[in-house]
Amino acid sequence: MEPAAPEHQSEQARQEEIMARLEAARADKARREAEMQPDMSKYGTHKKITCDGCGTEPIVGYRWRCRGCKNHDLCDMCFEQVKAGVLPQLASQQRLNPVSAKLEDHEFFCYAENGAFQSMAKQGASGGPTAKQAKKLKPNDPCSCNSGKKFKKCCQK
Repeated sequence: MEPAAPEHQSEQARQEEIMARLEAARADKARREAEMQPDMSKYGTHKKITCDGCGTEPIVGYRWRCRGCKNHDLCDMCFEQVKAGVLPQLASQQRLNPVSAKLEDHEFFCYAENGAFQSMAKQGASGGPTAKQAKKLKPNDPCSCNSGKKFKKCCQK
């Protein structure tokens, strides 16, 4: 009966190893899914950047860059095709920037490069929506002090 104990321990050790690998794979999948949900700070115009899928320059919206390729960028429309299982490539872009045609060779992430990126996300001083400013008084408007006179004859002096 003693030989069964080492078998049980090796079986338990194998199960623990499998569970550790499973947890690592789940964490990796969660990280990748988080990268696929870009933040609004990377939404804008990417000047002098050409989409390798459709040839659009500049890329307006999110810019998706491949981790493995030296210079491979896609716009939002082409990235949607990648998520559907198709890697868009123009023949003219293939000659300018040769990249692998296999979808498995690419891993894309949202990217904004300093200098070539102009954000479209509007933010006020507090980081939230801009506050509405008070209406400017014109010279012929009634004065705000309720004197009944025009602003130019009362408080503008």
